[in-house]
Amino acid sequence: MTVVAASGQAAAYRFGRVELLPAARLLRIDGKHARLGARAFDLLLALVERRDRFVTKDELLQVVWPKQIVEENNIEVQVSTLRKLLGPQAIATVPGRGYRFTLLMPEPAATTNAVEAISKTAAADNLPIELSPLYGRINDVVVLERLLERHRLVSVVGPAGIGKTRVAEAVAHGLRGRTAHGVWIVELAALSDSSLVAPTVARTLRQVLAADIASAETLAEALADLEILLVLDNCEHLLDGIAELVMIVIGRAPRVRFLVTSQEPLHVPEEHVSRLGALTVPAVHDVDSALSFGAVELLVARAQAADPAFRLTAENIGDVVEICSRLDGIALAIELAAARVPLLGTRGVRQRLDERFRLLSHTASRAAAPRHRALQAALDWSYMLLSADARAVFDRVGVFVGGFSLEAAQQVASDDAIDAWGVLDLLAMLVDKSLVIAEAGDEPRYRLLESSRAFALDHLAQAGQTEQMRRRHAQAIAETLEPKGWAEGRQARLERIWPDLDNVRAAAAWATGPSGDRQIAIALAGATVLLWDSQGCNDEGARLHRQVEPWIDEQTPPQLAGRYWYAVSELRLFVGLEQQAQAGLKAVSIFEQLGDRHAAFLALTSTSERYSYLGDWATSATLLAQARGLLDQATPPWAHSHLEQRFALLEFFAKGDPDAARRHAALVIELAQRAREYYQVEVAELILIMCDYAQHRCNDAVERGLRSLQRKPVRDSTWRTCILLATLGASLSGLGRLDEAEAMLREAVPRLKRATGTAAWAFNHVALLLARRGRLGDAAQLMGYLDGSRTTHTIVHSPSQRRSYDDAMQILKQTLDPARFEQLHTAGLVLTEDQAAALAFS
Repeated sequence: MTVVAASGQAAAYRFGRVELLPAARLLRIDGKHARLGARAFDLLLALVERRDRFVTKDELLQVVWPKQIVEENNIEVQVSTLRKLLGPQAIATVPGRGYRFTLLMPEPAATTNAVEAISKTAAADNLPIELSPLYGRINDVVVLERLLERHRLVSVVGPAGIGKTRVAEAVAHGLRGRTAHGVWIVELAALSDSSLVAPTVARTLRQVLAADIASAETLAEALADLEILLVLDNCEHLLDGIAELVMIVIGRAPRVRFLVTSQEPLHVPEEHVSRLGALTVPAVHDVDSALSFGAVELLVARAQAADPAFRLTAENIGDVVEICSRLDGIALAIELAAARVPLLGTRGVRQRLDERFRLLSHTASRAAAPRHRALQAALDWSYMLLSADARAVFDRVGVFVGGFSLEAAQQVASDDAIDAWGVLDLLAMLVDKSLVIAEAGDEPRYRLLESSRAFALDHLAQAGQTEQMRRRHAQAIAETLEPKGWAEGRQARLERIWPDLDNVRAAAAWATGPSGDRQIAIALAGATVLLWDSQGCNDEGARLHRQVEPWIDEQTPPQLAGRYWYAVSELRLFVGLEQQAQAGLKAVSIFEQLGDRHAAFLALTSTSERYSYLGDWATSATLLAQARGLLDQATPPWAHSHLEQRFALLEFFAKGDPDAARRHAALVIELAQRAREYYQVEVAELILIMCDYAQHRCNDAVERGLRSLQRKPVRDSTWRTCILLATLGASLSGLGRLDEAEAMLREAVPRLKRATGTAAWAFNHVALLLARRGRLGDAAQLMGYLDGSRTTHTIVHSPSQRRSYDDAMQILKQTLDPARFEQLHTAGLVLTEDQAAALAFS
């Protein structure tokens, strides 16, 4: 309600317990003054004055920060402050549209008797007088209200327990009073016969329908002149009957609209489907911002309802976020978990999530439907609606961890009774029924929510099929990761295989375990070329290779053995380079004997790179010449780009010739852009940056490096990003921008260590930074470490590394007493890599 002053301007705005006084710049809640900063007050006033529409970010910036240049996140900060005061539902956000004040009360008629108004409202719907708070769904409610303005049939679709009913109730409340004959909720979960749908709707509408109704046709005739919103709740088990009723009514009653909640769409022409996503979960453990995420907000609210003393703190935020994440942001599961917090604490709940069906087996609300009193019951409801074949496919795809491809699902789930095409159809059905999530992308992938996956695995175990399906899963992952020959470039292969890291881990754990299969383990190890580096876990790949290597013998199929040795040679580690080079030579020999030109080409170029890092120019050049001989006019462009990239590395590392490396890198970029191999473009850019720094062109290196760092990278390589950071740090140091240089190098050193097994690549640059900062003693010790580590880290010093080493040594020789330098240098000889890193960045 608005109170208008004599001047025509608002003197006060009142919305329930909230009162806003613009002239006095006051906000009162329950009659008490609420502390509010100037910008937050201005933003609130702007939203209240424009409460009939969404307000864009640009408009808010102009109103609240006139003639100032500020970051957009200032709006988010102030909105977060207001939501904490007024409640999460006070301000709605819709991406691309802006913000809207939604804490509105319907305007009462000027002289209507209050009792009369209440009785009229009660007669116009069957909604509860008041709803409990809705957490994390304001935007969903606003979007659905807008959809119902444009469409006569909107279906809210989502998995069991995600909160469809609660959202539909909130939408119904929001639209209360906007239709002449009311908003009516029809609960259909208890029905088992489609013929009862029309009579059930009629009974619900008894206040506005005079006659008893027995069919969809008579219901449509009775509704012909009425303006009504019908909310049909829990429709997934009666789809055919409800679809028929809805279409008949829409055809004969032009002012009737439907809001349907279901795990599956109705699949009728008039339907607009809105899939309800999970409640949002924060990516970081920050107490101040976590409550703006729906999943955390719901868990905290429900935990406080059970125990008023509960608070979100720095000590429990990690547990709370993990609970919400592992429960997939599913509202029902989170509510059930929150009910256990008073007994077990957040740590206890988190630790017991592996037994989630026993843990989440009750609810504090006796009003909840039986199927919403336990997570198991909610999933049982969905499961019983499936055919036997659909249940079989659902259970079998439970062995996948994270997402999975259609091809892999067909391999795992098909059998004599269900062929690959049958799996495709049944998987589509499971997606429709919200039991499997379809993820958008060029290559479609699918996944089960974690609770659904646990449910499926339980059924597999009860049927005694777990081991059989784990074997199929491991075999399928090994086969789907296999290279596809010349037709598939390296970037295309990487984009195809990187999402399966979690599946590879699970498959490898089974294949190398006591009931596993050694040949499948070898196949998995050999199929993961590029995968480990794309995820920054080369050390994990190396452990799998070491575990598998003793199992390779004369019984191993040559193709598998060759792929394994090639995978070892291609692993992006800068320790054990000699062993990787030898593995590469084994792979070359096997592929040549098999006549596999494509595999031999890749093994030759991989092995040549290892010899380049070892400084063996002659061997590296010989291998690349052999690789070039395998190319012809039919070879795809990506292979020519790949070969030129390895020549660039040869010239830079083994020969130490930046000019020659530049020429090859420029050709790589030309060829790779033509082939859309953007991975190769980025590697070539890195080579040019290293050449810039080596040739004292620091400005060029920094400009090119920052541009490369800011560009969204191809999902390629952790080692490339780490070396980019290190070289950029060195270039910034060369320009005297020492704070920026240190920030880059602080990030590069630990990431290099994790990604490649050693951070030795960066320590030349770190030593120069320390010398330029005047930390001469530390720099001298680090130089000692570098000289001592050359016996254990065999990678050659490239021109860029030599430049930093020489510049640092020059500073130290000019500024330190020779005896003191010798003493410090000797002390550095015995440092470990971890000690060297601690010395540099204490």
